[in-house]
Amino acid sequence: MFNQAQASIFPPNLDFRRSDEAVGYGGGTGTGEKMKEGAAKSVEQGKATVENSARTAARVASETVQNMKEKVKRTLSDHKTGTETHDEL
Repeated sequence: MFNQAQASIFPPNLDFRRSDEAVGYGGGTGTGEKMKEGAAKSVEQGKATVENSARTAARVASETVQNMKEKVKRTLSDHKTGTETHDEL
């Protein structure tokens, strides 16, 4: 009898979400909003990483091309003068 009275006064909470998730309907602080914010932040970080990697790759490629250009110049000038050096790559 006591259990029935307690159940009628204080019904069980069937909403098993956390309190901050349950409030999220109008306030925009629910899990869905947090996931959107996290995804947006992740995408921005990914873009920054890709841009940084592209800049680094372009710099390395440019340096490599410049080094090869200088090596070819040296090789051609050595062949013209008749002195040949055996530089390793």
